[in-house]
Amino acid sequence: MTEPAPSARRISERLLSATGDAMLRGDFDEFAAYFALPQRIGTFDGSRVLTTRTELRDTFEAVRAHYKRLNVTDMARHCADAIFVDDRTIQSTHVSRLLSGPLLVQEAYPVLSILRKTDAGWRIVSSQYAAPGKAGLNAVLLGARVGV
Repeated sequence: MTEPAPSARRISERLLSATGDAMLRGDFDEFAAYFALPQRIGTFDGSRVLTTRTELRDTFEAVRAHYKRLNVTDMARHCADAIFVDDRTIQSTHVSRLLSGPLLVQEAYPVLSILRKTDAGWRIVSSQYAAPGKAGLNAVLLGARVGV
């Protein structure tokens, strides 16, 4: 008997867990393994496309620096919904909460991501962040050098 295929939600939750853990540990190689290039990032204030591993690393390090400024010790990210668009594409929405100990350090925000199945496994190809405010995370995601 074969095992049933994993649900879109389980795939999304697995990627959320792996990328969140890698981000908090500062393990760029592990983090990058779950992203495809080009990588599309959007916020209410604009969008950008990362085309190189160096651009992905720079964004990873900028987000980590932003989290350090906020004293983030944990990210609580939960899949709100995930559906198969086709057999190789998932559309997923999750809610992110940034915590310093038990305290929420930024208003919770939703993220819409597109996941695509590649020969190497499921990879994130784009994310649209609905984080509040123009500064902080939004600015960092769009390439601003905040607090440097």
